[in-house]
Formats: sequence, C-alpha cells, structure tokens
Amino acid sequence: MLDSLIHRGPDGVGWHVAGGVALGHRRLKIIDLSEDAAQPIWLPDRSVCMVYNGEIHNYVELAAELRLAGARLRAENDTEVLLWAYRIWGEECFERLNGMWAAAFWEPVKRRMILSRDRFGIKPLLYMLRGPRVAFASEAKALLAAFPEERRPDRQQLRDFVGGNLPDPDAGERTFFENVKSVLPGHFLRIETTRETSHQHWTFRPGTEISRPDAPEAFLDLLRNAVKLRLRSDVPFGVLLSGGLDSSTVARLAANETPHPLCCISLQYPSSALDESGYSRLVANDPARYTHHWVTPPVDNLLDTIAAIVWHHDAPTPMRGRYPKWYVMQAASRFVTVVLNGQGADELLGGYERFVMPYLLDRLNSRLAHKQSRWSLIGELYRLGQVSSGIHRVLPPPLFAALARQMRRHLGKRGVNSGTAVTRPSERELPSGGPYCSRLNNALWGELRTAGLPEILHGEDALSMAFSLESRPPFLDHRVVEFCFSLAYDEKIAEGWTKLLLRRATSGILPEPIRLRRQKLGFPGDYAGWLGRGAGLDAVQGLLLDRTTLERGWLNRKSLQDNLGRSRRRAERWVNRNPQTTWRAVTFELWCRQFLDRDRSLLPALSNRARTAKRALSHVAPSSAA
Repeated sequence: MLDSLIHRGPDGVGWHVAGGVALGHRRLKIIDLSEDAAQPIWLPDRSVCMVYNGEIHNYVELAAELRLAGARLRAENDTEVLLWAYRIWGEECFERLNGMWAAAFWEPVKRRMILSRDRFGIKPLLYMLRGPRVAFASEAKALLAAFPEERRPDRQQLRDFVGGNLPDPDAGERTFFENVKSVLPGHFLRIETTRETSHQHWTFRPGTEISRPDAPEAFLDLLRNAVKLRLRSDVPFGVLLSGGLDSSTVARLAANETPHPLCCISLQYPSSALDESGYSRLVANDPARYTHHWVTPPVDNLLDTIAAIVWHHDAPTPMRGRYPKWYVMQAASRFVTVVLNGQGADELLGGYERFVMPYLLDRLNSRLAHKQSRWSLIGELYRLGQVSSGIHRVLPPPLFAALARQMRRHLGKRGVNSGTAVTRPSERELPSGGPYCSRLNNALWGELRTAGLPEILHGEDALSMAFSLESRPPFLDHRVVEFCFSLAYDEKIAEGWTKLLLRRATSGILPEPIRLRRQKLGFPGDYAGWLGRGAGLDAVQGLLLDRTTLERGWLNRKSLQDNLGRSRRRAERWVNRNPQTTWRAVTFELWCRQFLDRDRSLLPALSNRARTAKRALSHVAPSSAA
C-alpha cells in the first residue's frame, strides 16, 4: 500500500503494526523538515496514534491555545498540533481547523478509529468495510494493492460516466469501485468494534442573504489573510497563474506577502485563440517581484500522458483542463513543492455560464422599483453574453429568442450602460433544491457541495500529487466561503458582470484589462487538435477500435466503428465536433485496462523525485518510535 503512494510522499515513510491494526504514512515535507513531524505520531502516553495528509494552516494560532489548555507540544509543526487538538478538544477539534486534511486517529484502549476529512474535500480519504475488516487510504489504488478482490466496479458509476450524465447529488460517497467509499467532505467516520457511524463536523448553516455596502472590503480582508496563512511553508512555493481573474488575484496578494520573488507557472500557446500569456505577463510584470516559467503542452506520447492522468485519478475523467494541467504541475515540481491556485472562486461567486440562468430567474422574480427595469435586464443579458459566449446554451430557447429580439430592438436606442437599482422583495417563494431564497445561491451551494467542485478538487489533488506537489486553494478558506454564502445573490452576479464581488474587491490590485476581462479560458487546450489529428488520432483509433474495447460492451460499438473506422477524414471531423466525448471514451477504456484488466504496460513511470525516493527508502525499516 505504501509503495503505491510513493508519489504522494517521497520524503519519508513510517508505519505501526500491532494488535490487529496497521497504520502507514508517506511523508511530503512542507512544515518542519525534521523528524519531529514524522508519522505515525503518538501522544506521549500512547493513548492516540495519528496519520494524516494535508496542512493545518492556522497551526501557529492553535498551538498557542493548546499550550494554554495543557498540551505538551515538543515542536512547531501542524502534525503535532493536530494530534494534540484531538486530545484536548476531541471530535470538536475539526471545527477549529483552517486547512485541508484527511486524518485517522487510532485509540488502542478504546479500540476506536476516527477518519476525518476537511470541509470541502480538498484532500481525499477513501475506505472499505468488509465484515470485520476496515481499510483506508488517500487513493483507491493503495486499497486495491492490499485487497485486489475489491476491483469490482460500481456499474452505476460506469453507466453515468459513459452516458455523460451529471453526478448524482446523493452519490458523494461512491467511487468507481463498488466497495470503495469516500468519506464525505466536512464529515468524520467513527469506527468502533461493533459499528461505524458518520457525523458532520462542519456546522455552518446558510446565512441571511443580505447586501453589505462594505462587502468588497470585507471579502478582500478575508481573502488576503487566507493567502497569507497558505504561504506558511519551509519549502519553496509558487502560484499556478492562468491569467484569469482568480489566479491573478491570488498571485498579486501572495507577492505582497513574501520578500522573495514569487514563482509563477503559466501556459503559453502559439495559437492566439488559446494563449493567455499576455494576461499572465500583465500580472507578473515586475522581475523583482516575480519569476515566470512557461509551459507549452507537447503533443507527442499523447496516450501515455492520458494513461498517467487516469492512473493518478483512479478513475476515468472529464476533460476540464486535465491534459495541460498535467504539464503545468510537472513544470512546477521542478521549482517548488507548494503551489497556490484559484480553485473555488467560480463556485462561490458565479463564474460559470450555467449560473446565468438562475440569476436571471432571480432578477425576473424580483419586484423592480423602476418602470424601465425591463430594459435594464435586457442590457444585463447583453453584457452577460459578452462574459459568457455560450449563454444561448444555458437559457431556454424561447426566453433567449425573446430577449434577443428585444435587445436588437432597444439596445441601439438606449445603449448598454443604462440600468436601475433592484429593490429586494420583502418575501419570495423558496425555490426547491437548496437552503436559500435565491436560485443563484442555491445553484452555487449545489456546485460547491455536490455537483462540480468535488470533481475539480479530485483532479487538482491527483495531478499535483502525481509530481509530489501540494496545491492550496485560498478561496476555499472556510471563512471566505461562509462570508460569500451570507451575501445576497446580486453581490455575485449583477450589472452584466459575473464574479462582481471579486472584481470590485480587486480594484487597484489587478491590472484593469484582467479585472474587467469578460472572457475566461482557465487552463485551455486544443483537445480537438490533440485527439483528432496526426499521431493523436492514430492513438485514439488504435485504442477505441481495438477488439478488446469493442468487445467490452460499455462503449457504443456501432458509433465508434461508424465515426472512427470508416475513413480518416470522417474520424477527424467527428473528433473535432466531439472532443469531450472522445476524451471520456479514451479515459474510460484506459481505466478499464489499468484497473480491471490489470494491464501493467499502461502504468506510468514514477516522477524523478518519486523514483529517487523509492531507491533511497527501499530498505527503510520502521522506527521503534512508530
């Protein structure tokens, strides 16, 4: 199990085996590089043993509280702080933590195990229960290494993925393996001799949805502190800088908190349609404050790279920037061990096209005080269309057509800057499907908790850990999240802008071309070109038209043969029109071969750091302290 996770922790290894319990840990040294932070770690009286993955960013503040409460801390690191926090505060300690974690606490006298996961699931924590046997790990492959009989797939998950369906909001515990479950974000699992129970430790409840005149300033103060806490590190750190609003904000705030030039890693493409390097350069514009490293994803060895991506996810994946992000993480690992990212901002502040519709419904449902408010809404839609080029895909066709007609008729006379204030109704019908009065806040809540963010965080963790990198998301500081969800819906989308709160908060911090930028790309890639031309198409055809794939029965055999097998030109056209479908089919078949067929020829090579660690640690024995 430990060997299968060497990429997650190449800097050390430790284990404890006694009394029918085995605990193991792979260490990535971030805070306190000495052996004082090695794991498994015991309390002095050996009443509790802990292994954990992640970072507790407020460990300095917690250490001061713990010492006052009687804790005998020997060192300054978040590992020992977390162990003592559990000893002093018990299961209530999780509410005090600011960070990301997957932790296990073993109490041998009570024969009790606690498995705890951070509020948003930034760090993975998987487990299996089979009769009296309990096993847990950071990745499914570690569980399968010890218990290969658990490779049986979850057929419903496979059907949903192959069909392109959205994840079931109630399926947060499920993985692609039938008996491998995930501890839910914000929960802990208490496992005792005769039973196991799940408990929610994040006690935040939705706020009052009020407007605040000081919202931008209060938001910025929280975010600035979140960035500052996440810069605590005893190893080099940097920022994944896409040139978009979110990562640019993180980079500017981080650069103000460090005396050394901030390392930035960015994509660069020869194609102007994909290239955002100009925006990245606008952010990291001072050589005294920033060092910049550029990445252009290569197109050779396409299938090998996708196979490595699948292996580190333990799952077939949607597209969502996976291929270019792989090479960004690989490049970052050459310079730093910790990176900050902009994950979570879109889910908090309404950055995706799909949030436009619930916002418009909220606006239409409001009692507008001004007689010209209808034209204000049309102007908003026009401007939102500039932000969201695919707005026609998220609006019902009749509504889009009607609003488009009115735009053509009236915008020429009125211009796009006219607008009116919205008077919030004294009461409004509570929409179904969420805890909020507004449809937009309900949509954001669903995206954060069940629909989109968990999958994004899974990808971020898998790709960063593949190269022994720790990736930290300041926007998912729980104080920032709770603040954003206490605000009214039109603090986030309004006046024709998505993420309005962040745009207002960064006035004077970001260059105006970025702060007022309407189009977003994130981590773009030429998937149609990579998968649908040259050697890439050869690899796709070779895999998806292979007899093993066609006879497996999960993918549509007739569609693959008709679209990929008839002629080269037809295959190119089909992939160009369906890059996401092609990607999903490729990753699905590669996952089947790696995890179900156990085809070792498709397993990726270890990164240089993990390979070096494997040689150095191959003869390490467990210490007596463990």
